[in-house]
Amino acid sequence: MARKGTALVSRNAYGVARAKLENIGIDRLCERIEAGESMHEIARDLRIAVSTLHGFLNRDGHAEKTALAMQASAESWLDRGTQALNEARGGDTAAVQWARAVEQHCARRAAIRNPRYSERAAVELTGPNGGPVQTQPQVLVYLPDNGRDRTLSDKLSCSESDLMDTARSD
Repeated sequence: MARKGTALVSRNAYGVARAKLENIGIDRLCERIEAGESMHEIARDLRIAVSTLHGFLNRDGHAEKTALAMQASAESWLDRGTQALNEARGGDTAAVQWARAVEQHCARRAAIRNPRYSERAAVELTGPNGGPVQTQPQVLVYLPDNGRDRTLSDKLSCSESDLMDTARSD
């Protein structure tokens, strides 16, 4: 067990991981991202921590290239989901359900990486010249046909004594 105050991963291990990433280069990593590999898959292949890979990709000089590669990878993620569905075709029900779940996950990942692949659509209603939509509230009151009802305007316009007379007659 590590002593209190010591790092669980030595600085040397971090330096080795960083050297691996520097040797591979940002361009090769972006190619792998565009091909549809997940960060976890790339990190596992390189035997480094995912957080180390994220830190490298999001550095000042690499963040823009990484963002472009992520957007370009959306199509690869959709292809991955379609491939899972095609492989499960004709299989048992459980395999098809699993393939549908994988396909939905891949579609979500594509939408996260590139908003053009999102199914969300914002609908905005505007009035003339982009102003607010004019509305007019309307209140409908249902009064049963039992012979005891009066129109709402009659009730609102009558005096208090008229209301007392109406209450006594009922």
